[in-house]
Amino acid sequence: MKHSLKPILWILAPLVLASCSISLSSNKSDTTAASWDSTASAASAGTAISVNTSVASTVTATSVATGDYTGVIHLAQDGTTFTGNNIAVSDNVVTISAAGTYLVTGSLTNGSILVTANDDGDVELDLNGVSIVRSGAGVYAPISSINGDHLEVKKLNGTVNVITDSRTSCNSAANDNAAIFSNKKLKMTGAGTLTVTGSLKNGIASDTKIETKNGILKVTAKNHGIKAHENIALGDETDGGTLIIATTAGDGVHVDEDYTASMDSDEFAGIKLINGSFAISAFDDGISSASNIYIEGGEGSIQGTDTAQADGSKGLTADLAIVLDGGTYSISSANNDAIDATGKVTVNGGTYTLSAGKSKSSAAPQGIHSGSTVQIYGGTTTVTQSYEGIEGVNIDIKAGTTYLTSSDDGLNAGGGNDSSGEGTSAGNITISGGYVYVAAAGDGIDANGNIVVTGGFTVVSQTGNGNGPMDYGDGNYSFKQSGGFLAAYGSNDMAVGSSGTQYSLLAGWTSAVSTSQYIVVSNAGQSYALKPQYASAYSLYISSNSFTAGSVSVASASSISGGTELFKGVYTGFSASSTTSIGSSTWSTSAVNLSIGTSSGGGGHGGGPGGGR
Repeated sequence: MKHSLKPILWILAPLVLASCSISLSSNKSDTTAASWDSTASAASAGTAISVNTSVASTVTATSVATGDYTGVIHLAQDGTTFTGNNIAVSDNVVTISAAGTYLVTGSLTNGSILVTANDDGDVELDLNGVSIVRSGAGVYAPISSINGDHLEVKKLNGTVNVITDSRTSCNSAANDNAAIFSNKKLKMTGAGTLTVTGSLKNGIASDTKIETKNGILKVTAKNHGIKAHENIALGDETDGGTLIIATTAGDGVHVDEDYTASMDSDEFAGIKLINGSFAISAFDDGISSASNIYIEGGEGSIQGTDTAQADGSKGLTADLAIVLDGGTYSISSANNDAIDATGKVTVNGGTYTLSAGKSKSSAAPQGIHSGSTVQIYGGTTTVTQSYEGIEGVNIDIKAGTTYLTSSDDGLNAGGGNDSSGEGTSAGNITISGGYVYVAAAGDGIDANGNIVVTGGFTVVSQTGNGNGPMDYGDGNYSFKQSGGFLAAYGSNDMAVGSSGTQYSLLAGWTSAVSTSQYIVVSNAGQSYALKPQYASAYSLYISSNSFTAGSVSVASASSISGGTELFKGVYTGFSASSTTSIGSSTWSTSAVNLSIGTSSGGGGHGGGPGGGR
C-alpha cells in the first residue's frame, strides 16, 4: 500500500533565521549553486525552435560550365536532348546506363530519369533548375535508380528544383515507391533548393542508406518523408543545410530494419542528426527507427501530430536506443510520448524541449519513456507537458538540468516498456548530480524499487494534493539520501522520509502553507526558504549536505526579503516576516532522519497508478 502519514506531537521551538551556503558534493562541475529566475515556471528553460519553412517554388537555373560532365541532359516534354554517351530517351523516360556525373536542366510534365548503371560506379545527377512531374500507373518514379552502386542527387548552388510524384502505383519490378528512389545508397547534396512531393507514397527512399546535407530540401509525402532500410544520416558537420518534412499519413523520417548485425565498423544503425536546421511535422511519428536514433547537433522541431489513433504518434521512437549528444530541439507528440525507446535513452548534452500528451489515455504519454534505463548525463531537458515526465525501468541522473511538468508522476521508475503504472519491475531512481525540478500533480519522484540520492540539487513541487511528493516500493525497498540537496513538498497523505546517512527532515502540518507564503527551515545558523509554486503545501522533506548536528526548526512565513534564489523557489540569505512555528527537533549521530508533526508509514506502490501501454 501507499505510504501514509500519522500526526504526532508537534515540538515547538524558536526560529533562528540566517544565511547559509551549500556545497553539492557530487563531483560534477555543473552542480555548483547558481542564481535562477524566481518567476520561471517548471518548463521555463524550454525554448521554442523556429525554422524558416518558406521555400522558393519558382524553378530557377544558373550558369554552369559543362565541359567536365559525363553527359548533359536538357529535359523537355516530347523533346528531351542530350550530349554524351550512355544516355537514351524513350517516351519521356531518360535512361542513364553508366556511372558518371550528369548535368540536368529543363522540365518534364510527365516523365522520369531512370538510372540503370551497373554497380561498379556512382551516378551523380546535378540538378540545374529542374522540374519533373510523373503521373500514371505502373511507371517509374520521377527519379529512380534500380541497378547502380550509389546515386547522388545534387541541387546546384543558386538553383530551385521541383520533383513531383503523382503516380497512382509504382513500377512493380523496381518497387520505386518514392518520388526519388534508389535501391542502393542515396545521397541528397548541394547548396541549392529542392522541393520533393510524394503523393503516391514516400518522398525520398532507399533500399539501403540515405544521406542529406547542404542547401534546402523540402519533402511533402503521403506516407514517409524520408525512408531507408538500414540507416539515414541527416546534416553535415560543416554545412548541414535545412530539411523540411511534412507527411499526411506516415513518419517524417523512417528506418525499418535493425542494421546492427550487418553494419560496417565505420557505420551506424538507425537515424542520425548530425548538424543543420530541421522542421519535421509528421502525421505519425516524427522520427521512427527500427534500431537507434542519435542526435549529435543541429536545431529544429520534430513532431508527431496524430490524435486519432488510440496510441497516437510520437516525436522520436526507436526499437533500440536513443542517444542525445547535442543540438537544440523542440520535440512533441499530440497525445503520446515525446521520446520513446525500447532500449536506453541517454541525454549527454544539448537543449531539448519536450511536449507529450497530457491526459491519461491508453498511451499514458511521457516526456521520455524507456523500456530500459533513462540516463541524464548532461544538457538541459525540459518537459513542458506530459502525463508522466520521465519513465523507465531505471532512471539515472548524473548531471545537466532537468525540468519536468506532469499531470501524474514526474519521475517514474519500474513502469518500463509494458506499463506506465503499477509496473512489475522493481526499478530504481538514482540522482548523483545535476539540477532537477519536478512539478507533478501525482508523485514527484516514484520508484517501484529504491530511491537513492547521493548528489545534485533537486526540488519537487506538487501541483495538487494527490499522492505524495515521493514514493518508493513495498517491502525491503527504501529511500536513502547521502549527499546533495533535495526538497520535496506538497500533500501530507503519502509523504515519505529518508533512511540514509545524511541529516534529513520530514515535516507535516494541517494548516496550509499557500503559494503566497514560504516554508522556512533553520539549522545551526543557516536557513532555507521554500516557496510553494503551484498549490498549498502540507508536508516537506528536506535534506542538505550543509546540514549539521544540532537543532532544526520549521516554520511558515508570510514573506521574505533579500536573499539569493539557489534554484526554483529555494532561497538563502534572507529575512523572514510573520513566521508561525511548525515544530523543531535535534539532529545527532543517533538521530539522523527526523520527523516533525508527521511520521511515514510502510512501503508504497511505486510506479503507479498509471495507464497501460
